[in-house]
Amino acid sequence: MHDVCSLGGWVPDVLRNGSSFASETNPRSDEDWMRETLRVSMEGCGAASPNPSVGCVLVKDGRELARGCTQAFGGAHGERVAFSGVTHDVDWSQVTAYVALEPCSHHGKQPPCADLFVEKKVGRVVAALRDPFDAVNGQGFARLRAAGVHVEEGLLAKEFAMWLSPFLLSVRKQTEAKPTIVMAAKWAQSLDGCLADDTGRSQWITGPLARQYTHWLRRKYDGILVGAGTLLDDAPRLDARNEKGEPLEAVLQPLRFVFDPGARLLCVDEPGKVRLRLGTLSTGTPLVVISSRRIHDDALTRRGVRAWCDELEKLGVVFHTFDAPTHTEGLWSVLEGADFSSLRPGPFFPRPVQSVLVEGGPTLLNALLAARKVDVCHAFVAPLFLGGVKFRLGGLTELGNAERFVPLASFAAGTDVVWEFAPKAAADALFLGI
Repeated sequence: MHDVCSLGGWVPDVLRNGSSFASETNPRSDEDWMRETLRVSMEGCGAASPNPSVGCVLVKDGRELARGCTQAFGGAHGERVAFSGVTHDVDWSQVTAYVALEPCSHHGKQPPCADLFVEKKVGRVVAALRDPFDAVNGQGFARLRAAGVHVEEGLLAKEFAMWLSPFLLSVRKQTEAKPTIVMAAKWAQSLDGCLADDTGRSQWITGPLARQYTHWLRRKYDGILVGAGTLLDDAPRLDARNEKGEPLEAVLQPLRFVFDPGARLLCVDEPGKVRLRLGTLSTGTPLVVISSRRIHDDALTRRGVRAWCDELEKLGVVFHTFDAPTHTEGLWSVLEGADFSSLRPGPFFPRPVQSVLVEGGPTLLNALLAARKVDVCHAFVAPLFLGGVKFRLGGLTELGNAERFVPLASFAAGTDVVWEFAPKAAADALFLGI
C-alpha cells in the first residue's frame, strides 16, 4: 500500500499498526519530519477534541529531541508536551520545531504556546496550517516572527487539513459565535450501491481491514449516529474497538445517538427489548435518543411504555425531543442546540460534541444527503454485486440536478476500496488558502 493521507489520518499506520504510530523510516528532510509530526498528531485521536489533535516534534542537527501531542480536552497542547520532554540544556537557536498547526496566541484553558517558542528562542518553526480560530488566525505566527523566529508554513498542508477536518470545518462553517456540528457520513456498499441485500442482511459487506478503519473513525469523531431502524434491527453496541475487537477506554468512545422521530424505541416489542438489553443497552454508556416531541409524548400514554421508558433511562438513555417542521430540521436543532458535555466526561473538562459520524441506515443517510447536511463522506466499497432495490443509497434525480462531490482520498483496505469525498462547499472550506 502506498502512503496515503485520508480523512482518518495516516492510512498505513491506522491499518497496519492500530494505535501504534512508530516511524518506519529515518526522517531526513523537512517533509519527512512533517510526516512524522502527522503521525504524532494522530496519538491524540479521540481524546483532544474539540481541540485539534496537534503534534509537535523538536529537532536539532537532524536528531529528534522530543515529541508531544495534545492531551485530552483542557490538558497541555502538543507543543508544551514536546518542550517538557527536553530535560537538558539545548541551544534553542539551532532547534527546528515541526508543528501541525499555528501555535496559539491566546489564553484559553492553557497559556499561549507562541509565548513558549519566544521564551525558548527557538530558531525555526515549520507549520502545516494557520489556525482559523478567531483568537489566533495568524497572530501566533506574527508573534513568532516579531521575536525573530523563522517561520515557514504550508508544508503538507493538505494532509494535515484532512487529519484536522472536524476542527477546521467546525470553525470555518460557523455563522455565529458558536462553531457548528460537522457531519460525516459512513457506509459500506456493494458495487451496485446496495447497503444490504433485500432481506436486510448487511453483516459483513466489507472485510476486517475496512472494519478496523471504521473503528478508527468512530474514535476520531465525537459522536456516532444511526437511525431507529438500524437500532431495532441490529441492536448495535455503537462503540469503538481496537484491532483485537476489544472496547477502547471510555475517553476514546463516541457519544451514541439514535434518530427516532417516530418514537419506535418506546414501542418496541418484548423480543426487541431483549435484543437491546443484550446489545446496545449493555454497555452502560449514554445513548441519546432524538424524537418528535408530540409523538414521544403520545407514546408515553400507552400501556406499559412509561415503565419501559424508566428502564431505558436507568440504562443510560437520554431523550431529546424537537418541535421542528421537518424531521431533518428537528435532528439538526437538537444536535446544534443541546449541550452534551455532561455526557462526555474527561480527565480535565467535560467535552462538547464537535463532530458526528452517521452510520445509517439508508433512510437516515438519504435524508441527510438530500438536505445537504453532510460535510464529508467515507464510502466503503466491496467487490460484489447484490442486485437489490430496497436498501440502496440515493434518490431519483436528473443528471443535471445531481450534486457532484469532490474526491479527497481513495485507498485499498484489503479487498475493499475506501473512497472519501465532500460536497464542493465543504471541500473549499477545508482547503481554504491551500
